[in-house]
Amino acid sequence: MTLHLTLPPRVWLAALGVALVLALGWVATQSGPLAPIKVIVTRVNTGEVSPALFGIGTVEAQRAYLIGPTTAGRVKRVLVDVGDTVSAGQLLAEMEPVDLDARVASSLASAAGGRSAVAVAEAQEILPPEGAWLARAYSIGNAPRDDGSIELQIRRTASGRFTGWLFERLRVGDTVRARGPLGSFTLGSAPEAPLLFVAGGTGFAPIKAMIESQLAFDRQRDMLLFWGVGTLEDLYETEILAAWSKRDTRLRIRIAVDQGPLPTGLPQGIAVVSGGVAPAIASAESLAGRDAYVAGPPAMMPAVAAALAQGGIERDRIRIDSFGF
Repeated sequence: MTLHLTLPPRVWLAALGVALVLALGWVATQSGPLAPIKVIVTRVNTGEVSPALFGIGTVEAQRAYLIGPTTAGRVKRVLVDVGDTVSAGQLLAEMEPVDLDARVASSLASAAGGRSAVAVAEAQEILPPEGAWLARAYSIGNAPRDDGSIELQIRRTASGRFTGWLFERLRVGDTVRARGPLGSFTLGSAPEAPLLFVAGGTGFAPIKAMIESQLAFDRQRDMLLFWGVGTLEDLYETEILAAWSKRDTRLRIRIAVDQGPLPTGLPQGIAVVSGGVAPAIASAESLAGRDAYVAGPPAMMPAVAAALAQGGIERDRIRIDSFGF
């Protein structure tokens, strides 16, 4: 006799759920967080370990040093090679200081420019005892001196109150007050830059100071001077120009006399032309690459600036010392 039992679906689902719960419980207790922690117990053994080398290795020095020259120049010869054993004090190589003298000269020229920035300034203000209302500013006309003295180049004017007092009433031993240096007309070019100086009348004073400073520190510097005067009577300190020309061949001097006869008896290195200083500049050789320093009356500045531009000098390489310009 065969019996057929049919269970309701709910019974089957309940039985399946119980089986899944039992399976999850078994997994949790065997390998999950509820499983017991296995502890492995071992015994410590004492023995010797034999060194062994596997693969390809490299051997390096414990200390490495970078050796190089401390002076400017080039390598003249090397006395050791890679892998040589050297001892303390052994000569490894020799240097040839090919440009060391030039670097020293450049440093001295930079120092000269720094000193000029202090002492060769745009103006020194003079106040006579009568009162500050007569105060006037004049350019310093010399490079720094050991005794601290300064030179002023002053032209007498017919209606000038200060120059009238200066030439008629001032005596040796009188005391005047001064303050300075003032202004910003200083030599600030790179040591290797060639220089162009342009002076008009007593504008020669600050130009003279700059040239003196340069000749004291770098007599090989390329310098060109244009000095314009109205007449022969306006030309002064020609003995200084003559001394510069004979001693310093890298300094070339051009004098432009606007009216009247030309000076005679000057050394061969000094050229003299008739006419204004601006036409003399315009007729010169190319001036490109030079730094220009210009000092003089305002009336000459527009023509000089145009001549410098025509000669190839950029505007930012031109420094001007002129009141009111």
